[in-house]
Amino acid sequence: GVAHMLAVLAGFGAACAILSDFEPDLLWVLPLAATAIGACGHVPQIASNWQNGHTGALSLITQTLNVLGAGARVFTTVQLVNDSVAVASICVSFTLHCILFLQIVTMREATARAMADRTSKAKAA
Repeated sequence: GVAHMLAVLAGFGAACAILSDFEPDLLWVLPLAATAIGACGHVPQIASNWQNGHTGALSLITQTLNVLGAGARVFTTVQLVNDSVAVASICVSFTLHCILFLQIVTMREATARAMADRTSKAKAA
């Protein structure tokens, strides 16, 4: 669960700090921490959507903008930086945003039903 992901993230951060202090050649590992942090935010949401069968209150407009922004980051990073680790990290973020976007689109009807059910239960209470 979340506690496990946070423990892994903390361990990764500690390892990066130790490695960066002793091995300057391994500084390229540090940007991967951002990838791990981003994944810790997106993967539980993706799993929750899958388990629930709907995306809840996630916004299609917001997620569309996230996908477009992440796509622009991939493009500019490929064009401006000759760093495969940075490109891979940004591609992971882009992929996770795309998965959330696709969940919103494909689960649209189930989400509408779930939100209607939630609203009717709230009014009845």
